[in-house]
Amino acid sequence: YVIVLELRPREAPLIIDANNGGFSKHGYTRDELIGQPINFLDEELTRKDMKDRIQRLESGKPIFFETMHRRKDGSKFWVEVTGRSFSIEGKTYMHAIHRDITDRKKAERELTRHREHLEELVNERTQQLVESQRLAEAANRAKSTFLANMSHEIRTPMNAIMGLTHLMKHSSPSEEQSRQLDKIGRASRHLLSVINDILDIS
Repeated sequence: YVIVLELRPREAPLIIDANNGGFSKHGYTRDELIGQPINFLDEELTRKDMKDRIQRLESGKPIFFETMHRRKDGSKFWVEVTGRSFSIEGKTYMHAIHRDITDRKKAERELTRHREHLEELVNERTQQLVESQRLAEAANRAKSTFLANMSHEIRTPMNAIMGLTHLMKHSSPSEEQSRQLDKIGRASRHLLSVINDILDIS
């Protein structure tokens, strides 16, 4: 819809005309809307915004912005405004085309909400992965410590058995004792080999 405004020095632009869409969209009759300043509809219009836009229009440049308009029933909706100025008999006017962008703004808010939710999920998942990695590293360190201790605790007595068996073999044992010591030696070496394999796999 279209609204025509008269630009006034140091005052809000004045609504001097509009098409039917401009009246019906806001819920006002022609008599209720004509002659009102634009901040009658645009409550968010600040003095600085108004000054900047008027200066741009007076320099012959178009303006483009988004704002929120208020209906007669108090409800609000987003509009996108494209405006250009023109002059008649020494007065400057603005021809402003308004487009309702409420649905787009709603979609943008939903998109932002989903993006923020996704970021929360990613952050949460990242923290879970960091914690899982920390626990895995702790478990790996505990396993390494356990295996190192087990290696020492198991191999030490086996080495003692094998060493004592070797000493006894060279201390003039009887024939029967020598056979028994040979069996102990073979069994000890075999057992140590199995232990080494198990520890290596672990």
